[in-house]
Parts: sequence; structure tokens; C-alpha cells
Amino acid sequence: MSEVIWRNAYMKKAQRTNARDALRKVITPGSRVFFSMAASQPQTLLNALADDHDFYRDVEIVNIYLFADHPLAKPGMESEPLPIVKTEN
Repeated sequence: MSEVIWRNAYMKKAQRTNARDALRKVITPGSRVFFSMAASQPQTLLNALADDHDFYRDVEIVNIYLFADHPLAKPGMESEPLPIVKTEN
């Protein structure tokens, strides 16, 4: 199969989406999202999360070190901690 034919067949099957929609599909309430340090952080995804932060409730973001201006560390991005509920067995 020539490269042009293969590429056209792939593009017909491929689902294209933007970062916001992709994140909304996989990050659900109760999720914990871990970002690695420094250069390994996907800036497009970080910015999409920050821009759409009102959508994400009960989602924990875990980050080890903040070396630069981090879009999720701006004032107003924090939330109230959830209460710990004890259940009896």
C-alpha cells in the first residue's frame, strides 16, 4: 500500500479532538491526575485543565515541583478539601 493511500485510510479512521474534549473524556470525578516534573509536563494539557477548571470537581492534581509559572498553581485554582467520612463496618 502506498504511503498516500495508507495516510488517507488512517485519517478517515482517526478521531481528532482538542485537548479540552480529550481530557473531559478521561478525567472523571474522583480522579487523581499526576504530572511529572519540569520538561516532561504536557503544557497543552496543563493549560486545557486550567482553562476548564470549573468542569473538574473532586479531582486531585498531584505535582511534585513547580519550576515555572504553572497554570494550575494560580490563585483561585485551589479548592476546599473534602471531608473524611467514616463508615461503620
